[in-house]
Amino acid sequence: MRRIFVVSICFIVTFLILAIAGISIFGVRNATAASEATLSRAQSGLVFSDSLNTSQSQSQLQTQTNGNWSFGGHYNSYHIDYAGQNWQYAANGTKYNTVVAFSEGQSGLSITVKAVSTGPYTGFYAISPPSDAELFHARITSTYTSIPDGFLQVGLFVRAASGNTNYIACASVSSSAGTHWEIIHGTGNTVEATNFAYLWIDNATSQPSTADCTIITNGNNYLAVVLNGALVYQNTGLALGVQKPVAAYLGVESSYSTQAFSGSWTDFYSTQTDSVEAINLPSTATNLTIVNQNGTSLGSSSAINGTAVVNIAKYNFPLLAYLKAYDSSGKEIATTPAPVELMGGDIYSAKATIQQQVGSVVGFVSDPTFFYVLIPIVIVVLAMSLVLSYRRRR
Repeated sequence: MRRIFVVSICFIVTFLILAIAGISIFGVRNATAASEATLSRAQSGLVFSDSLNTSQSQSQLQTQTNGNWSFGGHYNSYHIDYAGQNWQYAANGTKYNTVVAFSEGQSGLSITVKAVSTGPYTGFYAISPPSDAELFHARITSTYTSIPDGFLQVGLFVRAASGNTNYIACASVSSSAGTHWEIIHGTGNTVEATNFAYLWIDNATSQPSTADCTIITNGNNYLAVVLNGALVYQNTGLALGVQKPVAAYLGVESSYSTQAFSGSWTDFYSTQTDSVEAINLPSTATNLTIVNQNGTSLGSSSAINGTAVVNIAKYNFPLLAYLKAYDSSGKEIATTPAPVELMGGDIYSAKATIQQQVGSVVGFVSDPTFFYVLIPIVIVVLAMSLVLSYRRRR
């Protein structure tokens, strides 16, 4: 009986030590115990980025072998290619030179095009590598407030890397009536786009010459466009027909042949998605919030079964901020140790503290009701050991 008594005492002492240490055996935690899990990046969402502000000549750009950008264009349904030391298109067995110029410097990637003839479009582009990215961003500059005739588009175009020339464009569109920022959906055949839907037009009197444009699309039914930090268009019921893999085109399109036109681009990037995801969050997590260095919330989302997703498309990437998870009482239970550079498609995983790992091992007793069951059992065992010990002495 003495052994039973000793075991009971040891059990009680162990229970008290664990409770004092803050282990969550009984659903309670010592207020002074460290309880935050660390959030660290498990997967990067970045697909491709280029600041587009290094010093490179046209010759350097068109002969680069680093796999970044390729260059090319079209006049109506004819492709413009580099051949014989000139940019040319071939029609009816004859080759014709075109007026094309491009370079890169501190002010960005600059492309200049003169339309071959008035009416049909002549376009020239820097083309990104094909990918499965769903978010594309560029800062676009067009200095024209109007043009004498025809149309001019300076923009970011996202289209299928092969197959039909279906595309989505965020562009500054100029004509004799003025300049407007527009969202355009073009569809067509393998040679050219033949149908155009103008999904959104900024009809404000004053139009900026430079705009940050972000296109988010799955290429199928969903399209969202953020212009200068504001969501200007979103639709989940489209028939876009932009098959993956896709490519981004930074380009100038002109249908007015009397004048050459230019555009410029900086800060290009593409990412897997428009959101940051956190996984393996503590089971008590109910919210994930992105917080800047001043403590301001930049976005939040509910956490369900240890996972949360926060949309960050309206911000320029990378977004320097903390990721923080909170429980239902508003207590911070997981965080990045310092501000991190967030990109769409990033996945962060929570690594539990030693205390939390121990708590998970003994999670089968984490229900608070276990506390109320355990104490009577300990008291009964102790009482029985005392009674039996007393009877033995008699």
